Amino acid sequence: MWVHITGELSAVPLIIVYEYQKTRHSDHPKAYYKDFSGILMTDDLEQYHKLARDLERIKNANCMAHARRHFANAIKAIGKSNPKAVEASVAYKALVRIGAIYDLEGALKDLTPEERLKER
Repeated sequence: MWVHITGELSAVPLIIVYEYQKTRHSDHPKAYYKDFSGILMTDDLEQYHKLARDLERIKNANCMAHARRHFANAIKAIGKSNPKAVEASVAYKALVRIGAIYDLEGALKDLTPEERLKER
C-alpha cells in the first residue's frame, strides 16, 4: 500500500490517498509523482530516494520521526538498568537535539512558511 498525504502546511485541505499496488517497485511512486515538483517528506524507503535521483524536480526529505526511531531503539538496546551509559550515548544526545527541534517546530507551527524559515 502506497500512502500519499498532503503536508500539514499545504495550501489544500488534508488529502489522504491509499494506492494499492502489487509490488513496492519504484515505478509506482514514479508514475504517481510524474507531474509533481517539490519536496516529498518520506520514510527511508529506497524507492523514494531513487525517485529523487531519477526526477530532478523532486527532492526527498526524510521524516524526522523515522530517524528518531533508530536512536530510540539504540537507547532501548542499552537498557534502563544503566542510566549513565544511556546519558553518555550518542543516541541519547541525538534524542535531546531532536526533542529541541520538535519544541521549536511546535512553537512555529502557526507562522507563515516565510516566518518559520526566518525563525529557524
